[in-house]
Amino acid sequence: MDENLRELMLSCLEIEKASVVECLHEYRSAIVILLTPSGRYVRRPEFFNEGEKIAAYREIVSEAKSLGTTVIVTVNAARTKKLEPDEEDGYWWGKLASEQARDCVSITASGPNMQSCALDLSYDIVDGSVFFDPDPEFKPTEVGMLPDWPGETSSLAN
Repeated sequence: MDENLRELMLSCLEIEKASVVECLHEYRSAIVILLTPSGRYVRRPEFFNEGEKIAAYREIVSEAKSLGTTVIVTVNAARTKKLEPDEEDGYWWGKLASEQARDCVSITASGPNMQSCALDLSYDIVDGSVFFDPDPEFKPTEVGMLPDWPGETSSLAN
């Protein structure tokens, strides 16, 4: 992975960790950074349900293509749970929250000429204090929320 991209993702992680500590249970994040040959563009999609999320990210992908974006970095408040292969088909919007899966900060990077990667940091909030897991690792991933983005398939758009 390109060192500048790695540093950008780690910088985003530190900013989000501070936001988690400041906002606690109110922490919510949806940020997209479009990396283009001419610069960086930051977008903050807003959505309140699955349909709005699909539309927001579809619009961002359209803009990314028109700008000649080489990498999309996403930063999201999320829930995390290790899914067994037979559980993937039963996923629905809000399922992990209903199952009280752990909160996490999820940062991804994807583009047409790279293997998509993720940096996920799970945490717990206990009595007003935040306890982050030990240092997260970069891992290959499929982003899945960027409809029609090169190299990605979207589980949301189906």
